[in-house]
Amino acid sequence: MGYATATMVKERLDITDASQDTKITAKLTQANRIIDGKLKSLTTVPVTTPTEIVNLLAEVEADLAAGLLVEDRGPGWKDQATVFKKRADEGLQDVLSYFEEGVVTIG
Repeated sequence: MGYATATMVKERLDITDASQDTKITAKLTQANRIIDGKLKSLTTVPVTTPTEIVNLLAEVEADLAAGLLVEDRGPGWKDQATVFKKRADEGLQDVLSYFEEGVVTIG
């Protein structure tokens, strides 16, 4: 079970058709494994509560999947991939802080 949807990734990348659905699904799976791998020492995965954390995880997963997908396009896409992956990392740090400290600071 993932946190994000393919639609969320498509919106980030302005993809309007189904031509990359298989790749997007694979990147969402990869992103989910990375996220849950970082969380599993702190909480039960998949995370199902609180809602604000689950929603943030959906955003993180969509950003990370978008970054991974763009990264596969080649070196000319590195800057765009970095933006998505950096945003995903910042959001994931917020989630990790929540589980480590019991406080969520989003933003």
